Amino acid sequence: MEKLAEWLSEHQFPCVTKQLFGLNCPFCGFQRSVIALLQGDIGQSVTLFPALIPLALTLIVFGIHKIFHIPSLKKILIWMLIADVCILLFNCIYKNLQLLL
Repeated sequence: MEKLAEWLSEHQFPCVTKQLFGLNCPFCGFQRSVIALLQGDIGQSVTLFPALIPLALTLIVFGIHKIFHIPSLKKILIWMLIADVCILLFNCIYKNLQLLL
């Protein structure tokens, strides 16, 4: 995992939104968060991009739903997606307020 994290840190994509407007997009910090998680630093990962772990869990539940066709997971997925979007938006607003103030 360490080699993957090292390779990813050397090949990060720049944030176009931040370059053009000077503001964070909802996914700013995602790449650095994945690298921190691969290095085993969960705290740093959550600090950089709080939605990473919830989004990963949502993808896992979605995969289980698609493979096993469990109808009750559909409602859970909807609530998980709502929570993910809320985390993304609140984090984006918080980080941009820090930049502006």
